[in-house]
Amino acid sequence: MFYFSAKICALKKYDYFCCLILKKKSNILSTSKQIVNGVTWTTIQTLINRSSDFIVKMILARLLFPEDYGLIGMAVVFSGFFKEITNLGFGSAIIQRHESIITKAYLSTAFWTNFIWSLFTFLILSFIIGPLAASFYNEEALIYVIPALGVSILTNPLYLIHRSLFFKELEFKKISRINNIANITSGVVAVILAFLGAGVWALVAQSVVLTIVEMPLYYRASKWKVDFLWDKESFHNIFGFGVFTTLSGLVNRFASQGDYLLVGKLLNKVELGFYSFAFIMTDSFRVQVRQIIDSVMYPIYSKNQHDIIKQEGFMNKSIFFNSLIITPIMGVMFISTELVTYIFGHKWVGSLLIMKIIAVSVVVQIITNSFSTIMRANNLSYIEFKLQLVKVFLFYFPLIFVGTYYYGTIGCSYAVVIARVVINIINIYGLKKYLNIKPKGILISFYKGILPTFISGFIVITVFYFFKFEGVIFVLIKTLILFILIVVLSYLMNKKEIKNLVANFKNKTITYE
Repeated sequence: MFYFSAKICALKKYDYFCCLILKKKSNILSTSKQIVNGVTWTTIQTLINRSSDFIVKMILARLLFPEDYGLIGMAVVFSGFFKEITNLGFGSAIIQRHESIITKAYLSTAFWTNFIWSLFTFLILSFIIGPLAASFYNEEALIYVIPALGVSILTNPLYLIHRSLFFKELEFKKISRINNIANITSGVVAVILAFLGAGVWALVAQSVVLTIVEMPLYYRASKWKVDFLWDKESFHNIFGFGVFTTLSGLVNRFASQGDYLLVGKLLNKVELGFYSFAFIMTDSFRVQVRQIIDSVMYPIYSKNQHDIIKQEGFMNKSIFFNSLIITPIMGVMFISTELVTYIFGHKWVGSLLIMKIIAVSVVVQIITNSFSTIMRANNLSYIEFKLQLVKVFLFYFPLIFVGTYYYGTIGCSYAVVIARVVINIINIYGLKKYLNIKPKGILISFYKGILPTFISGFIVITVFYFFKFEGVIFVLIKTLILFILIVVLSYLMNKKEIKNLVANFKNKTITYE
């Protein structure tokens, strides 16, 4: 009798552990399917956006002038800074917090706090910052351009909660559809205004129309409705998380646009136009690819914030595929920069050398592209903020100032490369110390991703060094050979990873090992 009771008990324990294993396996498969679906839809969104965006940029670059881009670059420094202030980190808090905390009172408190704060900051931007910026740059047009760009400060909070809930629920298909409609609409409006001779206002309209179109689409797609509720406890919970996220975002904004501030002030709007256009053609691609990965991985990291091994695996894979995707584009920009003048016009020749240098900085940045994402997902916003202060104010700004002051836009571009190398070192230190993520895995993933492009680039530069032909046909042939070499070497050197990726997308699963 005792034997049979013990056997039944053992069988029950066996069944229990089997259930645990199956449940864990089911959770992994569910998470991996969410990642694949998320990457699929955000990739579709980006492909559509990049295609339409390239056409819009090509038309705008032909119709507008460097001084138009320089003026908008001056304005974005201030409007972007205030836009970051208005976020308050509430969107990140909603995604990061557990579902049990996200009540009606919690969401309504976030909505009304964000809206009232945004209204206040918009008034400051319009009536105080606009005139001060115009005086700082000696550009009277900024009095009107900055408040116009600030319209998004009023509209973004109105659908911040809806968008954050979609990200939390991993509804990437809906997000993709809304973003595509808004981006295409805003691009068409900008092109029409540019044809009508609106100048810098075409670029302003592109930014403003984007948020105006997004807002009703998010309201229509979302089930959440705001209530007239405000809860003190919910406010403290959101603000406690969001305050350091916002501060980190502000420091990041300084890092991403502080160079615009210095170039615009120390040089002029034409030089800033060349510099900002170089960033649009290079760094903006890295930012969009990062947004694909981060928009998917932030909620995934948040859901797995107590499993560092899994997070490390996901991060290393994202570094590898970031490198594999971004580096070839930057390789083409570095080796075939002359294509820019054939596509956008000879007036942009002043951007060519800047593009080459910034393309190098983009590749460097890939190493810790998602540092902020994984830190915030693990509720380390305070640590991220402290590290950001060190990176930006002890290294980034001093390097940018010295480079710009003594060597103009070229010196500024080289300073960006050096600063990003230093920032990577600090980021890797932070990941090792606070999350125990090993530097070796990060660097190996990066190395495997960039190696095919570096070998291909070296071959093309060496071979074509002996040919002194010029013209668009020659540049296109060189670019085509480079592209073919990169594709072939990428496949041969990373055959296993690419086959696994294809299999994962077919089966809608992905592993993190």
